[in-house]
Amino acid sequence: MNLLRSFLPTVLFIFLLSVLGVGLCGDEKLIGFRAERFRSGTFSFEEAYQRLKKSSQELYLNLTAYQDIHFDGMERYSEPELKRLIAFEQKGSFFQQTPNIFQDRLRKLAWIEKAEVRTKFFPLQLNVHLLEAEPWLVSEQRGESWLVSREGKLLQSLKALASPSVVVETMSLPRLEGADDSLKLRTAVQQIKTLEGAGGTPWPVEKYTLLDHGELELTFSDMSMEADLERKENEKSKRPVQKAVIRVEDIPTAKDSLLRLAKVAQDLEKRGEVAESVDLRFRHQAVVTGQVPPQDPKTTPSEGPSKK
Repeated sequence: MNLLRSFLPTVLFIFLLSVLGVGLCGDEKLIGFRAERFRSGTFSFEEAYQRLKKSSQELYLNLTAYQDIHFDGMERYSEPELKRLIAFEQKGSFFQQTPNIFQDRLRKLAWIEKAEVRTKFFPLQLNVHLLEAEPWLVSEQRGESWLVSREGKLLQSLKALASPSVVVETMSLPRLEGADDSLKLRTAVQQIKTLEGAGGTPWPVEKYTLLDHGELELTFSDMSMEADLERKENEKSKRPVQKAVIRVEDIPTAKDSLLRLAKVAQDLEKRGEVAESVDLRFRHQAVVTGQVPPQDPKTTPSEGPSKK
């Protein structure tokens, strides 16, 4: 309604110019009236009415027809592809397909996280700013592995990946298991984001598992993300905790669980032990299982103690 009101003064102004005999774009046969026709008396009211009707229709179409659409912020889509996907037609009517319709269509596309559509007049065109989604997790859905965004949106099946750069990117993403339907996926994504909001885990997570009662099991990666680039590729930094089970309700409880995890890790490091799992589901408690003393680097399972 606001857009219609903004058009109305312009239409009335142009209509008034037509009535006063001022031709637009130099085409007086369609819009203007020749002054001599008035003076000679050969001018008919029906002729004036038909010309005004035709010129008004043309003006209406010119003012309400899209001339073009421009996109920015896109990497995974091309402009022709986006126009096709949202069914944008040049010269299409503003009132038949409003900017909000195009915005909704864009937001439904797999790799689009956000879309903002703005209208520009004279000529009428749309300017679109896009924020494309980034892969955040890999989750099992519908029997396939899918890339998932931070908003919990399924982006693409790993089987359908064609870009080598995206394939390489997925290799370092955490895996999510146990969230094999949309409700469980939303639950798991919200819990992981809450953990991040609480400060994040002390080590990189290799795999998240959503358990039957809604808890998260975190499997930590052995590879140090902060490792010196000069280290050998096969060198590993062992974590004092291999897995942790956390009940994530809100940021305060998540912070409490992460604090208890950090204290357990410090204690294990002092004793030189590695825990298989730490259960943090119960408040003010940490149940540690599977403590294993660190292996003597001079000892291997096959060779036994080294001899000097």
